[in-house]
Formats: sequence, structure tokens, C-alpha cells
Amino acid sequence: MATAEGVRFSLSAPGARSVYVVGAFNGWLKSASPMAITDGDVWSVVVPLEEGEYPFMYVIDEEQWVTPPHADDFVTDGFGQTNGIVVVR
Repeated sequence: MATAEGVRFSLSAPGARSVYVVGAFNGWLKSASPMAITDGDVWSVVVPLEEGEYPFMYVIDEEQWVTPPHADDFVTDGFGQTNGIVVVR
């Protein structure tokens, strides 16, 4: 979801100890975009992004890579995973 500050990424992750959004926009680095619990088991972060299309995934508890359930589009990554695509206009 677009906000004035950037794109809000959100994921329901019951029982998670940490959640990160990683993608082409942050070099796929977990430490670049840590998420915080915002409502019950929902984790969220706002990432400032320029116009474009960006593949991304979520990482739960440092090791579980999760395909975004509500991405704008999807693409396989060549490593057996499906990345979500966020489109910024």
C-alpha cells in the first residue's frame, strides 16, 4: 500500500520473533528493512521507493523465506522460489 512516506509492506506472521522485507530495493539485505509488530500478529514497515517494479520476499525468524501473499504480481527467481512484485507509480 502506498503512503506519503513510501510503500507499506505488511505480513501476518503469528509466533514470529522477527520479520524482514527484502528485495531489489534494499539489496536483499535483511538488516535493511526490519519490520515491527503493528497489530496483533501483523508486522509492518514503510520503505521509501522510487517509481518502478521491484521483486521482494519476506524473511521470518532469519531463515524462512516467504512469498508475499498480496503482491501486485509474481515472478520465479531461478532458485526455486516465487518472488512478489511491488509496482510503484
